[in-house]
Amino acid sequence: ETGTSVPGLTTVDALRRLPEEVAMLHVGTLGLMLDPVGAALEAVVEALADRTLVAVDPNCRPGMIDDEDAYRGRLRRVLGRSHLVKVSAEDLAWLDPGAPPLSAARALLGAGPAVVLLTCGAEGAVALSATAEARVAGPRVRVVDTIGAGDAFTGGFLAWWGSRGLGPDALVRDDLVARATEFAVAVAALTCERAGASPPSLATGDGPLTPGRIGHPAG
Repeated sequence: ETGTSVPGLTTVDALRRLPEEVAMLHVGTLGLMLDPVGAALEAVVEALADRTLVAVDPNCRPGMIDDEDAYRGRLRRVLGRSHLVKVSAEDLAWLDPGAPPLSAARALLGAGPAVVLLTCGAEGAVALSATAEARVAGPRVRVVDTIGAGDAFTGGFLAWWGSRGLGPDALVRDDLVARATEFAVAVAALTCERAGASPPSLATGDGPLTPGRIGHPAG
């Protein structure tokens, strides 16, 4: 965080600058690990959780965690106020050592979120809720670079959800969650076809809504 803007984000400033209307809030990774930004984001989650869809991607970086107990405590509190959580098998191996990824992902449902999205690399993803388990296979792509695929996945899910005007209450719709997950997997797969963190864009006609891309192998 040395030499960056991280130390400049305080809880007071973060709350003061919140817009009146926020449709979605996505937090995670280093933002929850480093203070003062971690404390500020936790306060923002608390302020918005009752009226905004809160999505969390822990994206755990053990080498950056100075105080493991403090980080786990913050993550537990944030997860308790979240609606949607995206995790990888690597995240779960640190969060719940020794537990199979699916079991660890299901356990997160008890922490607060309505839906947990478990990404499985080339195998796609699994969307878990209290009532369903939807598996989405990953399309075959020519992998150039996997950088940014996880963020593209979460961004794809939230873009699909938000474009339909859906909020946290709709996460009980397992059919909608499955469709959004299909879109997210397609976005992540297309990102892997590019060098660097370069997600696809619908505006340029290369998005995953191109006919035949979602749920089908990409040649």
